Amino acid sequence: MNEKNKPAALILSAGFSSRMNDFKPLMKIGSTNALGLLINSFRTAGIEDILVVVGYNAEFITEYLKPFNVDVVFNENYADGMFTSVQAGIKAAQEKGSECVLMTPVDIPMIPPYIIKVTLKAHYENPGFFTVPCFEGKKGHPLCIPDDYYEEILADKGENGLKSVTSRHEDRFIRITTHARGIVMDMDTQDAYKDLVAFYEKNRYPDEEQCYKILKRMETPSHVVRHCEAVTDTAIAMAEALNAHGRNLSIPLIRAAGLLHDVLRIRKKHWEEGAKLALDYGYPEVADIIDAHMNYIPSVPVYNVDEKDIICLADKLRQEDRLVTLDQRLEPVRIRWKDDPEALKLIETKIKAADAVLQFIGESIGMDVYQLLRDRDEEKKKNMKEENAPRRLILIRHGETQKHIDKIFMGQTDVPLNVEGKEQCTHVGLELQHFNIKSDRVYTSDLNRARESARIITHILGSKFSMVEVPEFREMNLGRWDGMFISDIKKQFPEEYKKRGENIIDYKIDDKAENFREVQARAVKKLQEIIDTTTGDIVLVSHSGVLRCLKCALQNRPLEDLTKMKFDRGTYEIIELQDKARP
Repeated sequence: MNEKNKPAALILSAGFSSRMNDFKPLMKIGSTNALGLLINSFRTAGIEDILVVVGYNAEFITEYLKPFNVDVVFNENYADGMFTSVQAGIKAAQEKGSECVLMTPVDIPMIPPYIIKVTLKAHYENPGFFTVPCFEGKKGHPLCIPDDYYEEILADKGENGLKSVTSRHEDRFIRITTHARGIVMDMDTQDAYKDLVAFYEKNRYPDEEQCYKILKRMETPSHVVRHCEAVTDTAIAMAEALNAHGRNLSIPLIRAAGLLHDVLRIRKKHWEEGAKLALDYGYPEVADIIDAHMNYIPSVPVYNVDEKDIICLADKLRQEDRLVTLDQRLEPVRIRWKDDPEALKLIETKIKAADAVLQFIGESIGMDVYQLLRDRDEEKKKNMKEENAPRRLILIRHGETQKHIDKIFMGQTDVPLNVEGKEQCTHVGLELQHFNIKSDRVYTSDLNRARESARIITHILGSKFSMVEVPEFREMNLGRWDGMFISDIKKQFPEEYKKRGENIIDYKIDDKAENFREVQARAVKKLQEIIDTTTGDIVLVSHSGVLRCLKCALQNRPLEDLTKMKFDRGTYEIIELQDKARP
C-alpha cells in the first residue's frame, strides 16, 4: 500500500465534556485513559496514521499526546459542535491523502483491535460504501468513511451532524454484526463512565467460556487443548496455594493465559502469533504472558512471583497433560540440542531459573509443590469417570526441505530434508514419546522428504516401531508443472495459472496431474483400510495437500475448506477417531 492510500484513524477529542464535569479524553480507565485506549487499539490493528482532533483544553491534550506520534488537528470551531471536528479531521485526512478514515468519538474507547480490522476488511471488499460494526442491531464505532464522501462532508452545513450526509446514503452502508458490546458504550455521563469502567475491569481477560470459543474458532487440536487445560489447572493450584498465604495473584488472568498460551501451537513462532491474537481481541495482559511463555527467564534469586512466573513454570511442569519434574522436562531437550552447546546452556539456564521459582513457591506455601500437584491430579482422577481412550490419528507433516533459488510447485518432485527439517522431525519424535502411542508402526508417504522424516521419528520412538511406506499418501501429482518454478509457470502458462486460482480444488493442468478431489479420494480410501484392519493409534507422515484433504474428510468439512487450513512443515496434529467413524 503506498503512502497516499493508507487508511487513517480519526479520533474526535475536541469537546467540552460538559455533562461529565471532567475531561473525558484523559479520564482513567484501568492503567490508561480513553484516548490512550483508542490509540493503542488502532496501533495494534496496524493503523499507522492517527489523527486526533482537539479543541477544548488543546494545549494540555497536545502536550499529553507528544510521546504517541500522532497527528494533532486543531479545530478552532470546536464550540460549534462535533460536526466541525468531523470536518477538521476529514480535511486533514484529505490533505494527507488517506483513502478512508476510521472515525470514533473519544468517549467510545472500548473498541477491540479486531473490530477495527474487520471494519477495514469490509471497506476493502465494498469500495465506496460506509462500513460500520454493529452490536445487537445498533451502529457502533469506528465508522469507516471512504474518500468518496470527503468533499460532500466538507461542503455540508451539518444541521443534523454527520447524519446530514450519511442519511442520504443509507443504501451505501455495510453493517457488520459483532458480539463486541464495547463498540456502543459511551461515557457521556458519570453513570455511563462508571458502567464503562466496570465493563473494562470485567472484560480485561476472557472468561473460561470465551477462551473455549477462541480455541474452537482457531481449530486448536484436542491434544493441545488438553495440554492447555493441564497447564491452567497446575497454575491455578499453585496460585490458590500462594493466595492462601497472603499473595494476591489474579486467578482470572492465570486461567485465561493458561487456556490460550498454546492456542496457535501448530503455527511457526506460535507464541508470537498467539500474542497477536490476544491483542486483536483486546487482552494485552494475556498477550504479554503468551508472548513470554517460550523464552521467559525469571530473575534469580526469586523474591516474588507474578502471574507470568506461574504460567511459565506450569507449562514446564506439564509434558502435554502429564505432570513431569523439571529434570524430566530437560531430558529430551538435552537430546535435541546435544550438538549445540550455546542453545543447551540457555535452556539449562531457563530450567535452573524455573527451579528457583518452584523452590520459592514451596517455601511460601510450606509444602513440596510436586506433592501439591500430585494430590490435585489424584483428586481429579477420583472425580472422573473411567473412559476407554479413543484411537488417535497422529498426522505429521514432513520437515523443511532443501531450498531452491525460487519458489516451486513441489508436488511429487523428490527433495530431501535440510538441517532444519531434520531438527524439526527430531523435536516431533521427542514430543510424541510422551503420548504413550499404542502402535508399533509409522505409516509414511514413499517420497523422500516424508520417508526421511518418518525414519527420524521412528528411530526416536524406539525399536518396537517400524516404518511402512504407502504410495497413496504421496503429495498431489502436478503433471507438467511438477517441480517447476512458480515464476516460470506464470510466464509460460498465464491463462492456465489464472484458471487454477479460480478453481483450485478441481483444476488439473493435464491428464497426468491430479486435483484435490482425486488426492482426497485415494488418501481417504487407504486411511479407511488402515482403520478397518488395525487396532490402536495410527501415526502418519505425509504432505500438506494430503493432510488437509484428510482433515476435511475426518471433520466432515467441505473440501474447499482446505484453503483455510495451515499445516506447517515439521508439525503434527492429533485427531481422536470416534467409534465407527469413517473419513
